[in-house]
Amino acid sequence: MLAQTGAFRFGGPGRPECWLIRQFVESELLPLQFYLDVGVYEDRGMGISSLRVVRHMRDVLQAKGYPLTYAEHSGGHDYVVWRQTLIDGLISLIGSRYGDAN
Repeated sequence: MLAQTGAFRFGGPGRPECWLIRQFVESELLPLQFYLDVGVYEDRGMGISSLRVVRHMRDVLQAKGYPLTYAEHSGGHDYVVWRQTLIDGLISLIGSRYGDAN
């Protein structure tokens, strides 16, 4: 799973905030690997911080033992930064299946 500034705080209709994070806390380990990234300036003080929520998801996944690549960039909710981190995430998740380019 690749998430750039993952919206893990939203639960959806009839579900509490951070519902998805709770599902990972309560579930058995699944055959998944993760790439998460978030900008350090995504904590704008407007309710729940994306930075704190993504860090919380990272902590939950690490505690459960999931393979995880995590990155913080010095930006905000920024499409320009995501262009590069999308590449980083894809390499992290599928690069080893096709051999390293290095």
